[in-house]
Amino acid sequence: MEFNLEFKNIQDPNIKLTYFDQYIYSNIIFFAPTYNEEITVKSDYGLKIDNLLKFFDAGHDIMIFGSSQAAGYIRKLVNEFGVDYDDYDTVVKDSVYLYNYKELLNKDLLDLKENEIVVTKNTINIPAVTKLPKGFILYEGIGMDIDLHNQYVFPILKADENAYSIKTATGEIISNGEKIKLVTGYQARNNRRVVITGSINLCSDRFYILSSADGTNPTTSPNSVFCQDMLNWNFQRSGVLKYENIRHQRVYSNFYLNRKRTA
Repeated sequence: MEFNLEFKNIQDPNIKLTYFDQYIYSNIIFFAPTYNEEITVKSDYGLKIDNLLKFFDAGHDIMIFGSSQAAGYIRKLVNEFGVDYDDYDTVVKDSVYLYNYKELLNKDLLDLKENEIVVTKNTINIPAVTKLPKGFILYEGIGMDIDLHNQYVFPILKADENAYSIKTATGEIISNGEKIKLVTGYQARNNRRVVITGSINLCSDRFYILSSADGTNPTTSPNSVFCQDMLNWNFQRSGVLKYENIRHQRVYSNFYLNRKRTA
């Protein structure tokens, strides 16, 4: 199954999700972490949060990319799926990975100065969602937490033990280690799915190259493989139960057969 992509500016007042009460799109991918909440409140077009929830409940999937500048609209949207981004102006950092893993990382990544890229191998062990990475997945952005009482939301990728979430203005550390969720999944009762991340660069060409240890195979790099698994699960191309070639026939009970013989 292939998808036809259609790109829209989120501030386009002509965006519509339906046409004559039929949904135009099968799935939505959000790359608008700084979108202004006030615009959504004052506007009546297709991307109001209530309309997106109806879109999801009607049997469609959503993928959401955030960042360290995640604004009110995107925060309110992910709250609907049991996810909370960390405080405003926070970022996930790791001060020691360059020293701990320098022999295993791409040299171009090590040469970056004062970057806020963290590395992790801490994916969940659910083969239907994503495979365990052979190398380090790169992440740059904001952390998340999930509602532990919500049975439909679960972590897909968590921070490594050396990572921490810090307020950039005050230097206050608000979370650390694998308590920081980097990618989360949500599967509803109707089997529709949402994937949420706080890194708009997670699935970028740049991170595909930088996560490749030798920098020569971006399509098979940890970030590339992880993102492909994530997309496949999100858009119902993996982890879906199917049944086919079903047959049925009449089965007689032993009581009926014995009765027929003695008649």
